[in-house]
Amino acid sequence: MLMALIPNKYRQIYKEPITDNINGNVNLINNAKQVLDSDLSPVLVENGKWTKLSGTYVMPVGHDRLRNKRFIYVARLKFNRTAVVHRHIENAVRDY
Repeated sequence: MLMALIPNKYRQIYKEPITDNINGNVNLINNAKQVLDSDLSPVLVENGKWTKLSGTYVMPVGHDRLRNKRFIYVARLKFNRTAVVHRHIENAVRDY
């Protein structure tokens, strides 16, 4: 569902699952709950709360590792009628 909010040219589908041979972390569920807190990730905020946000300026660049989350964030802002300016800079790396 969220993948649909990312422009086609920036989507990447992983064909092979990432696996490891580690038994796992017994605290994984508790750690995951902390990561899924809406205070840490604005993308997780419920729709009704988005209308309380002030105008936002978003500027992802090139291969920003959070680029896709920024596209989702902008789409959710627009969906909730929050003023947003979105400028994606494709090539931000310069040779000096």
